[in-house]
Amino acid sequence: MRLAPRFALLLALMFPAAIALSAPSPRSLNDLKKDRDSFLTGGDAEQQAAMSNLAQGGKDSVALLCEVIKKSKDRMRSSRAAHTLARLLEAPENRSEAGMDALERLAKSGDEPTLQATASALMHFKNDARARKALKQMVSRVGNPEIRAQVLSAFVFNIDKDKAESAYVEGFLNDKSEDVRVSAAGLLGLLGSQKGASLVSSALARPLSSGQPGALHWRAAIAAGQIGGSQFLPRLKAMEGDPQFRSFRSEIRDAIDSIEHENLGNQSAKDRQLASWLRDRRHGKWAANKLRTRAKSGDKSAEKILKDGASDKSNTVSEHALQALATLGITPGHAVEEHGH
Repeated sequence: MRLAPRFALLLALMFPAAIALSAPSPRSLNDLKKDRDSFLTGGDAEQQAAMSNLAQGGKDSVALLCEVIKKSKDRMRSSRAAHTLARLLEAPENRSEAGMDALERLAKSGDEPTLQATASALMHFKNDARARKALKQMVSRVGNPEIRAQVLSAFVFNIDKDKAESAYVEGFLNDKSEDVRVSAAGLLGLLGSQKGASLVSSALARPLSSGQPGALHWRAAIAAGQIGGSQFLPRLKAMEGDPQFRSFRSEIRDAIDSIEHENLGNQSAKDRQLASWLRDRRHGKWAANKLRTRAKSGDKSAEKILKDGASDKSNTVSEHALQALATLGITPGHAVEEHGH
């Protein structure tokens, strides 16, 4: 099995796609099993129809999608199944003991891309002891540094800022791979620690060995945003304007936005900034994702800022607010109608 885009998992963790899955369909389990088989063996049209049905199958689809990931030899099919599975598991009602059983079986695989896909699903079982144990075991077994960093990222997402796990994550500051060390430094930042900040600074300052930056600079830019220290801003802003780093300029900008936003300190000032940034081409997507995360956790002030932004027809980036609302189950028409007076 081969999974698709490079760094797909970490990008998904940092900048979740604005995709809303439909409500569970009334299809029977037997029908969903037929969809699984069609997805594995059918042509493009059959595959597309089958995945659409599985995406609407709720918790009944979870174990079936795990089977697709395990059995498929086609890179794109496996990738689509993994993406759909992760999106399904964002909804708490789709997480079940049967789904966890299936994921635990996948977690024992010796195939590293399969472990990568499994991590992207397990991370949504937040603070679940079984998920936490499985993710730790997977990290220890993955040899590929890129995938090891991604599985570690999934683990930190799963523990939901549980600082009791800081010592475990700190251990990866001594990993043999610099990519993993830098990723661990950023993840520690999410846990409130700047212990790896110097590693990130060194990676950001590293001269390019060729005309194109590699994974290290990309990871370091993200880690700087996760740590949030203002000491990173001069280098990040220099990189933002350097054509050598244009391949991940959006990640550099996101890191700058994150640091500048967190350094405001006062929540009222942060809210005013986000409301303003929604109307700005440069900052709109980052602001919408930030507000979406807050609103998803029950923050009503963040939801109101999104609704106000979506209802402002002069807002040049209102599509970002609309997309964020869609992932929260609020239709664009509802947001505009309610706040369009």
